[in-house]
Amino acid sequence: MPRTTPPTSSDDLAARLPRVVDLLAARAEEHDREGGFPYQGVEVVHEAGLLLLGAPPRQGGGGAGPVELVRVLVELGRGDPSVALLVADTLVLHAAQARRRIWPELLYRGLVAESKRRPVLLGVLPAPELTARRTEDGLRLGGRVERVSGADALDWFAFEVPGKDAGTFLVPGDAPGLRVEHDWEQLGLRAGSGHDLLLEDVPVTEEALLPGEPDAYLQVLRYLVGPAVGLGIARSARDWLLFRLRRQGLAPTVALGRIEAELLGAEEQLDGLAARLDRADPSTPRRAALLRLPLLDAAERALRAVVGLSGPAALTTRHPLERQLRDLLALRAQLPPEEQLFAEAGAGVLAPGTDGPGADAGA
Repeated sequence: MPRTTPPTSSDDLAARLPRVVDLLAARAEEHDREGGFPYQGVEVVHEAGLLLLGAPPRQGGGGAGPVELVRVLVELGRGDPSVALLVADTLVLHAAQARRRIWPELLYRGLVAESKRRPVLLGVLPAPELTARRTEDGLRLGGRVERVSGADALDWFAFEVPGKDAGTFLVPGDAPGLRVEHDWEQLGLRAGSGHDLLLEDVPVTEEALLPGEPDAYLQVLRYLVGPAVGLGIARSARDWLLFRLRRQGLAPTVALGRIEAELLGAEEQLDGLAARLDRADPSTPRRAALLRLPLLDAAERALRAVVGLSGPAALTTRHPLERQLRDLLALRAQLPPEEQLFAEAGAGVLAPGTDGPGADAGA
């Protein structure tokens, strides 16, 4: 059986993940230092069959649901958070396709077939700055999308364009008129290879236009990505601290217990959100939209507690903690401002006849 065959059971998945995490972690520092696209890390995830973990079983995918997906993202975040984020959209798009059949079936079938031969990366991109227009030759997209992770390596872009003609435009990575502007240089997640995309009259076929607002199920899955990767970062830092303390013969049990309580509480909330999505609870979108911030805050508190117990070693580049601190700060910066998230949640609570904003994200 090819190595790229997705896991078929929880036991199969559990058997594959440790090697993937170890291989990613072994090159995470190198990828961070060089700041280039981590092709080897993505290949590791592909060879383990994880890119198709959530894809429809009818097409050879693993059919994994939200709970399994977020747990895998936590583990990938433990290994290399840049790689975890680069493959996250691919994982959640396949999972949404299995549940909702969002993409045109013929296009998607070809995409899965190609994915069994090589890593095929997908990106979902909110694109309020893009404009679509109709010409004699069909649909054309123009504008700029900033800070696109993996811009150079994505095989397909799903641009979510709002407005009166709202829709998702599916564009191949080699489309004419699509250009990458290389300007990536940030504090953390340096291997994320995020650059600006410039679109100049990029053609889009009618079959590649998905009219209407973005799918709610897919949107909630994407809300869970950041917290999952953030908790993976914090878990990895905790593991390093335990290794260090054991070598030193130290046992600050109370402080370690507090860190564990912080992480366990956040993981339980994350699993709970994923389980709500799996059972089509209509309150899931508003819950996930708001709780992604407190979940990342919990990961940050745990990581800062690890740093406090580690002393000066936390801030030397010989150890992973300083990189993990940078990665978590960069991850937090990808969320909307705190005031915006809380204002939206408060407005939903005040809305008459409802306990909050959100749409049905059920199957």
